[in-house]
Amino acid sequence: AAEEAMRTKMLLWAKERFRPGHELNGTFPGTGWRYQSGGLNDNWTNALGAFSVAVVGNIEVSAQGVVTMNVATHVFDHYDWTMGSVLGKQIPEQKVLGFTIVDKGVIRDGEMSRLSAVGYARDFAVYGTQIDRRQFPISP
Repeated sequence: AAEEAMRTKMLLWAKERFRPGHELNGTFPGTGWRYQSGGLNDNWTNALGAFSVAVVGNIEVSAQGVVTMNVATHVFDHYDWTMGSVLGKQIPEQKVLGFTIVDKGVIRDGEMSRLSAVGYARDFAVYGTQIDRRQFPISP
């Protein structure tokens, strides 16, 4: 949703300013970092729970009217087995090395925190960037 909003904003900007025979460049600072709690799809929610995301964009229009649009989506999360948070996914009870990590069908980080305390789980950082590049002729 944020990526599509960025593309729309950049294209409107370019259409308002483009003059045939002149190049045009624009950089859009985007959304800034914001907290995302689920909502993308079950894979993101199951893997990360909540994370930080930022969207930025760049647009170039050649003198011939060819648009090159780049939208970058940056993701960051530091998973530290915080006590008390709940993934909230209903799954059967699971035991790992004698620890119950799923109690009453809900994964609780407190159980994972115990695994971390004894050296079977570690904090980790998740980060990455996806760049969506599109090229097309500008239309009136």
